[in-house]
Amino acid sequence: MANRGKVFNDAVTSAKKSLGKEGELPKQRVNLAQTIDELNKVHDVFDKQRGDLEKTIVDAETGAAKLKAVAKQYSDVIDGNDFGLDAKDPKNKKIIAEVTKTMLDALQGIEDFADEASDRLDKLDKVLTNLSRLK
Repeated sequence: MANRGKVFNDAVTSAKKSLGKEGELPKQRVNLAQTIDELNKVHDVFDKQRGDLEKTIVDAETGAAKLKAVAKQYSDVIDGNDFGLDAKDPKNKKIIAEVTKTMLDALQGIEDFADEASDRLDKLDKVLTNLSRLK
């Protein structure tokens, strides 16, 4: 991208040269070169923040993947576990089934949450990637 401040300053220099001592450019109400510099500073801050956000997204995606893996791993431990109870006792068998269902449902909810978070983060990452192409 061209340095708009330099382009403008070059245009002013060229225009003044063409006008010579006979004419003059109208006075700017707002210093355009200064405004361009201010915008460039904001743009630099935005670029840094976008980079920081991209790193944060990667960290969050890693966290979501880890959360899903940990929930899945614990689901595997829960499934088929007797929780220290005698599984042959009908009363305990019912308790084991109830606890297993409760825990597996909760852990599946955590896995679903991790998947949803990952999907949202992927979408945000695509938006940031597209933003970086606008330079």
